[in-house]
Formats: sequence, structure tokens, C-alpha cells
Amino acid sequence: MGKEFIYIIPEILILTTATIVLSLDIFLPRERKSLLAYVSIAGLWLAAFLSAGLIGERVSILADMFVIDSFGIILKIVILIAASMAALLAIEFLKESNKYGEYYFLLLSSVLGMMIVTGSSNLIAVFLGIQLTSVPLYIMAGFARTDVKSNEAALKYFLLGVLTAAVTLYGMSLIYGMTGTLNLAEIATKLEHTNLNDPVLFIGMTFVVSGFTFKIAAVPFHFWAPDTYEGAPTPVTAFIAAVPKMAGFAALVRLVFTAFPEFTGQWVGLFGLAATMTMITGNILAIPQKNIKRMLAFSGIAHVGYALISLAVSNQHALSGLVFYMIAYAAMNLGAFAIVIAVGRVSPENQIEDFAGLGSRSPLLAGAMTILLLSMLGFPLTAGFMAKFLVFASAVEKGYVWLAVIGVANSVISLYYYIGVVRQMYMVPPKTEKPVPIPVTIGAVVLTSVVVTMVIGIFPEYFIQLARLVFLVNASF
Repeated sequence: MGKEFIYIIPEILILTTATIVLSLDIFLPRERKSLLAYVSIAGLWLAAFLSAGLIGERVSILADMFVIDSFGIILKIVILIAASMAALLAIEFLKESNKYGEYYFLLLSSVLGMMIVTGSSNLIAVFLGIQLTSVPLYIMAGFARTDVKSNEAALKYFLLGVLTAAVTLYGMSLIYGMTGTLNLAEIATKLEHTNLNDPVLFIGMTFVVSGFTFKIAAVPFHFWAPDTYEGAPTPVTAFIAAVPKMAGFAALVRLVFTAFPEFTGQWVGLFGLAATMTMITGNILAIPQKNIKRMLAFSGIAHVGYALISLAVSNQHALSGLVFYMIAYAAMNLGAFAIVIAVGRVSPENQIEDFAGLGSRSPLLAGAMTILLLSMLGFPLTAGFMAKFLVFASAVEKGYVWLAVIGVANSVISLYYYIGVVRQMYMVPPKTEKPVPIPVTIGAVVLTSVVVTMVIGIFPEYFIQLARLVFLVNASF
């Protein structure tokens, strides 16, 4: 146990930081409670630093319930850094309510759940990690308690989350009944001697995979996303949009390629269909949106579709592309929502038309938003272009040209609504001449997101090699 303790120090640190934040909240005077944000951010960065020291390790710990490997560690680091940026975005929002302690305790608790999910090699551990991730998010979505839309967002998110949790748990019970084990690797071994056409096994697998596709907002389990994104406070929306999806994809990768490798052929059709429907649904429904948060919600659904191509292709290059995509996606979305927060301080309705004339009112924000939207579109020299290129190229390499063609076609469709926002910023007269103030914390997130987006797009080699290292070290995937 002494040596295993070393491998879970990042998780222990996040748990300790959450406890410290909640305890300090009791004693700190009201005017000093904003310090809790910086305590939380420091804990997240320190945990990311300690996690980086474990890259290259591959061990099973805690009775084989968790695995420490480069795949989980890389995603864990990205989750921690992205969560620290989301934590920065909430500082201005919390000034009015001064509920720093509650908010950052919930955020850190959710992050702890994501860290557990990325390394889980046991169905129960995965389930508990997902629930620890989700329950704080339900509360955070309703954090603006006097706002009816926030209450509605929390209720819808909670009800659908509970439903999918029940479905997932039932599916896990069926798999356990078929195999007699909850360990992912042992499930794969047991299935080698099991009738793979058994309908009970098929139902169990379908229920479990469906539960995780809810977490990433893939069609047909995407219904919660637009209403939750719109109704939740925008800093919470930024966190939900960018961070938990990485844990959801980590769980899917481990489940599909560790527990059910015998079904690789079937996953092509299932995830290919899911990717196609998710891309089309997200892009088509984003076009008529007037609210910028709803538009970004459907845009996020479409991006989940692009990322799902990696699971359909299911080789090392495709899964490396998935890791790359998650890094790019987190940077693009956090930056975009940071700008939405800044504009929302002047025009709180969060309508796309509120961006009219932003090019003259706040040239820096307009320029940053343009870069981030072009990256989401897949414009060359941006992170979004390289992410899509890697995913589409892996599909072509494996012979699934049709998936790549559908992905490219959907990227063309997305041009309409992304350029629509750019048009508002530069070609439509402003409704108000009010300048858009940029608080230091929001400006820091915007700057970081734009720099990461451009650096990854212009110098992608290092990040591609890092993503591929994950699966070279962990050849079992």
C-alpha cells in the first residue's frame, strides 16, 4: 500500500484541497473569500505537476481497481489544467453571491470524480467516479438559485442524469451476471469463452455504452445539453462544456478496448452511426440558434461527433487523434465561453446579436473570438484543423473514407453559423457603443486559449508525438 500511495497522490491532493477550501470558507471574512479561488487553482496546478511525473508508468493498484498509465495521466493533466481555467472564469461571477467555498468545493469534487474515471479498470469504480463527477455538476448548474432558467437547467440535467445512471448500473449488473467479474480485463478474458451473440450480453453492453454517451452529449442522448448550457451560469457552462467530456471519452475507450475487444467489428458500425448522427444533428440544429450559449452547445455536440470517429476507427492513430482532439476542444471552448462571459457583463441575454459591432467596441475580444471560431470550424494553422485532420486521416487510413467525407461535409455546414458570429462582430453596426470591460481573470483565460489554439495549430508535432506516446506505451489499447 505504501508504494500504491505514490500513484494516487494527485487525487489525495485534490481531495485535501477541497476539504481545505470548505474549511477556510467558515473562517475567512467575507471580503477575503475570493482567496479560495486561488487556493483551488494552486491545488489543481500542483496535482497536474505531480501527475506529469507519472508519465510512462503502467501499474495496477488498489486490488486492480485502478490502472496508472500514460493514457489516463495525459487526460488527467488536461482535465486539471482546463478545470483551473474554468475556476478562474468563476471569480467575477461569485463576487455578488460570495459563495466561493461552496462553488470551488463542488468544482474540485467533480474534478476528483473525473480523475477517478480516467484510471478506473473496474465497472464499479467507473460508475462511482462518474457519479462523483455528475452530482456536483447538477448542483452547479442550478447555482444561480433565483434564476428560473438555472433551476430548469439543473432539474433537466439531474433527471436525465439519474435516468442514465440507472440504465448504466443495470447494464453493468447484466455484464457481471454474464461474466462473474467487474474487472475490465477479466471481462474480456471471460468473453473469449462466452457466446458473443447472447442477447443479454448485447443489452448489457448497450446500456453501459449508452450511459457514457449521455456524459459526452452524443446523439441520441444529447437532449440535456442545449437547455443546460443556456440556463446554467456561464462559468458553469464553460466547465461542463470543456472538462467532463474528457472523462466520458476516457471511460468509453477503456470500456470498449479493454473490456470488449472481441466486438471491434461491431463498434465500427455503432460508433460510425453515432458519429454521423451526432455531427449532423449538432451542425443542423446550431444554424437557427439565436442564443450564443445554445449555438455553442450544438457546436459541442457536433465536435463530439467528430471525436467519435476515433472510436469507430479504433486503431492507435485514431485514439491518439482523440487525445489531441480533447486538448484542442478544451482550449477552444474555454476561450469562447470566456468571451461570452465578458460580453454578457454588458449584454446579459447572451444573444448572438449582442456581438454586433464587437470588432469596434473591443477589437481584442473580437479578434480572439474569430480565431477560436475558425479553429472550431477547422481552419488551417489552428488546433481545430489539426485535430480534425488527424481524426479524418485515421479514418481514411483504415479504409473508412465515408466517415471522413461525412466529417468534412459537416465542417462545411458549420461554416454558416461560425461565420455568422464573425459577421455580427465586424459587419453589423453595434446596438450600443458601450465598451466591453475585460477583467484580468477572464482576459488570462482568453489569452491562454488563443495561444494554445495557435501554438498547437502551427507547431503540432510535439503534441502529436505526445498523443501517440500514450498508445505506444500502452499497446493493450
